[in-house]
Amino acid sequence: MRPLGVSVIAVLTWLLGALWALAGFSVIGFTHLGARLLGSMTDADMLQRFTTGLGSLLGIGLLVLAAFYLIVGFGLWSLKNWARVLTIVFVGIGLLLGLRNFIEYHHTFRVVRTAVDALILIYLFLPDVSKVFA
Repeated sequence: MRPLGVSVIAVLTWLLGALWALAGFSVIGFTHLGARLLGSMTDADMLQRFTTGLGSLLGIGLLVLAAFYLIVGFGLWSLKNWARVLTIVFVGIGLLLGLRNFIEYHHTFRVVRTAVDALILIYLFLPDVSKVFA
């Protein structure tokens, strides 16, 4: 039986994956649009190709990140221990970066994100939750 907390974390992971995919497609689309506009204003064909290539590279990187989130979400949903470990590692990194940003900037989103990361880490380290993944 899958604990409710694990299901919530898996769904949050899928939502993050969907947001990263949206960001990846947006970066690809907007850089291609921007390169077309740049190309129509000037004869800078090399600059247009560079802008398109850079946008495609960044967009594909974001799509790879989205795929990673989706795969980890399915791993959490299937109660795979590798997904739990990857979630602990990346949420821990996010928590450390969040604490650093939290000290510098006091935005509500950063406070909520840091608190959610901390709760996810605490939850995944609970003995009962660890046993479910074993």
